[in-house]
Amino acid sequence: MVVTFKNCDASESRREGVFRPPIRILDGKDGFEDGEYELVLGEQIFPLTKIGGNYLEIVEAMVVQ
Repeated sequence: MVVTFKNCDASESRREGVFRPPIRILDGKDGFEDGEYELVLGEQIFPLTKIGGNYLEIVEAMVVQ
């Protein structure tokens, strides 16, 4: 389960994406090892880090070209 914010302005949505940080993972009990991952929300990709069995909050969006 993920908590994120959705842009309200359609013109901003195209430029910045529909979803924006901060993004929090509410349930990280997925069995994945600690490490670097990517969270894909539609066409947007965000860097995701898991440390000590918990995901860190995403504070920056990854730029995909």
